[in-house]
Amino acid sequence: MIIGILTMLHVIICVLLILIVLLQSGKGGDLSSVFGGGSGQALFGATGGKSALGKITTGLAIAFMLTSILLATLPANSKDAMQSQIAAEEARTRASQQNAQGGQAVPAGQAGDVAAPAKGTSAPSAVPAAPAQSTPKGK
Repeated sequence: MIIGILTMLHVIICVLLILIVLLQSGKGGDLSSVFGGGSGQALFGATGGKSALGKITTGLAIAFMLTSILLATLPANSKDAMQSQIAAEEARTRASQQNAQGGQAVPAGQAGDVAAPAKGTSAPSAVPAAPAQSTPKGK
């Protein structure tokens, strides 16, 4: 659940970051400034300090990086926990099947292959029934 919420937040941050960057104007990065013909600007540019859009962009960029790191690390941890939980459940199932069959081991591929009985029939027994013995005729 936390991964779903974090993913939604990450997508919202991505869309907002794209929109905010597209709304900003360039900082004199036209072709003439590449070859040294650009105007000399002060340390912080012509506008002074950062604008509100610049501050929002910085905040969104930091949030984007944090959600990216969290989304990259959280699934690995939960995957390991799920695998250990599945392994523990399989071990409990095997142990209960061995106890129910009187210590007989079940082949690995047949542990969960028992079909459910149809309505009105009894459940199949774990041990097959012994064949009926017939008396020989004529004696």
